[in-house]
Amino acid sequence: MKIQEFCKTHPAFLAAISFSLAIGSALFGVSIWILILLGLYLVWNHKWGAFSLLAFGGFYATQFYTPPTTPCECTARFSITSLQKRQTPFHKNLAYQGTLYVDGIFVPCKIIHADSAQRPCAAHDYLVTGTLLQEEGCRYLFKAKNWQPISNSWSLAELRFRMKSRIDAFIHKHFLRNKTASFLSCLATGDPPERQMTFEFARLGLQHLLAISGFHFGLLMAFIGSLFPLCVPKIWKWCLMLFFMTLYFVFIGSTASVQRAWIGAVLFILGKLMNRRIIALNLLSAAMLIELIFNPLAIANLGFQFSFGSCFGIFLFYPLIEKKMRHLLAKRSFALALSLPLFSQIAYLLTSSIRRSLSLTLSVNLIIGPILLYHFGKFPLLSLLYNLFFPPLVALSLLGFVIAVLCYFLLGSSALFHILDWYCAQLLELTTYPPLLLDRSFYVQNVSYYGIIFYFALLLLFAIKSRQEAIELR
Repeated sequence: MKIQEFCKTHPAFLAAISFSLAIGSALFGVSIWILILLGLYLVWNHKWGAFSLLAFGGFYATQFYTPPTTPCECTARFSITSLQKRQTPFHKNLAYQGTLYVDGIFVPCKIIHADSAQRPCAAHDYLVTGTLLQEEGCRYLFKAKNWQPISNSWSLAELRFRMKSRIDAFIHKHFLRNKTASFLSCLATGDPPERQMTFEFARLGLQHLLAISGFHFGLLMAFIGSLFPLCVPKIWKWCLMLFFMTLYFVFIGSTASVQRAWIGAVLFILGKLMNRRIIALNLLSAAMLIELIFNPLAIANLGFQFSFGSCFGIFLFYPLIEKKMRHLLAKRSFALALSLPLFSQIAYLLTSSIRRSLSLTLSVNLIIGPILLYHFGKFPLLSLLYNLFFPPLVALSLLGFVIAVLCYFLLGSSALFHILDWYCAQLLELTTYPPLLLDRSFYVQNVSYYGIIFYFALLLLFAIKSRQEAIELR
């Protein structure tokens, strides 16, 4: 009964799960028995919309993508979606990300090109000749020998690359420390930082902080909303937010976490414009469903799994864990907190922050932890500690960067750049030199795929039961 009530109030969640399992079955061999059991449940409860997605999702995915034969020599059309600088220990290259059309087959791939003045312009499509290689799963590499531009084609990748290069140059000009400049450039443009910084953040389970996410879009929405006085009609404010959200999305480029954040922001704004009730879990599920419809292969992307997994963990488990944590770190009413002595107020704010941070970390890692173990066979224990305090510090650095840039252009003052430079240097020291005694990882080799599915199924049932019981007690 509790499951039926949950599915009734969260139809988008059931639809997204059904569609993702159908895609997984068609492209990556998810057990057919899982689909049969879910299909029987959907039919029994007359969930015909979700059942349709489960039944036809696999067919849709196979029509969208067919694995090509590799390696193969071919001449094909290459449509560029992004251009990024790529640094190895020995060379600096450019990575062209895009879509290769080989004999009518859609192949997502990248082409590595030497960083030189002779590079192909990313403003249009090309007819490329070379060798197609499979790197891993659905990731492909094309070694191009010849580039021939195709007339009457266009791409925003070149304009995006040049704009990001100018922002990167501006940041490196005003920040003395190269590592700080690289860190802030990553937060501002979404391009990956140098390899050493990527390794340091990944070692601590903080790599998600280097990707553009919902926080960036939320900060932009808050900033835009604060610019308008109360007398401005709400419809104009929401329409302008929608415009700037889309403009920011076009500037950053399409990645799994960016797509999720942008689609979520668009759905949220549309809900406000239509005066509809917004349920966070439905909104996130709808964003996942839309992203998979446009690109079923996204389900195999680690960024997609981590981005949606962490958000589902927060929406499903954070309220439950935070409520349980109140037994250890009590929550007081606002009036009672104000009546406490000053020292007690400070202590209460500190313990409240710890309670929320710990609840957030645990809720995210209930989902992300098993995914990390499945893909990499290890889980960094310092991730539990660093995720308690490090995300707010990174958020503060991004907010400080926005304020420093505004002060520079409006007041002509660069003082905040120097303060932020020092602050970020101290922040990055924490990732470069973590506590050695705690720098350990939990290793589990050969994690069973069916074990992961069983774990998530039990976890979901527990979350549904607990949520519905909490609703009934209200």
